[in-house]
Amino acid sequence: MNFTVRIFDTRACWDEHAFIVTSSQEPPNSLASNWFEQQNNKTTRDKASSPNPDKSSESVRAIARGKAYAFHSHKPYFVAEIKASNVGMPCCFHIKRSFAKYLPKHQEQIVLRVPEGGRWEVNYYYTERNKGLYGGWSAFSRDNNLIEGDYCVFELVNELEMMVYIFR
Repeated sequence: MNFTVRIFDTRACWDEHAFIVTSSQEPPNSLASNWFEQQNNKTTRDKASSPNPDKSSESVRAIARGKAYAFHSHKPYFVAEIKASNVGMPCCFHIKRSFAKYLPKHQEQIVLRVPEGGRWEVNYYYTERNKGLYGGWSAFSRDNNLIEGDYCVFELVNELEMMVYIFR
């Protein structure tokens, strides 16, 4: 018998690492061992891709930042640097107030796309003080290998759809 349990925090962000269940009769290629393998790979990837204080890393980030801020469109857009809170757990993304004026004044589902293809539905939250993305943002950031220090341009292409350009 197999089943999946997903734990969500109070902001509806999926907490993939809430707990681990193991069994004494666990098959050799079990979900638990896959989880540990993923964590190992993630740690290795995080170490390999985390911002380094060396000059080469700083210059790569400066180039990415320059490319992101050089973006121009006749449609509404904004540039954001990805922070640790955007890719860690809990995982959410705050939208700049200056851009939020183009989005609904209520909670809604928004579609994110990338030029290479792919479509992610994320939940948009709206309060007087905060606007942002959650519930689906985690999958978007994971599927696009976002890391702290990446730059993203969010371009509103339709009322409830944004094209996201990623610069590394």
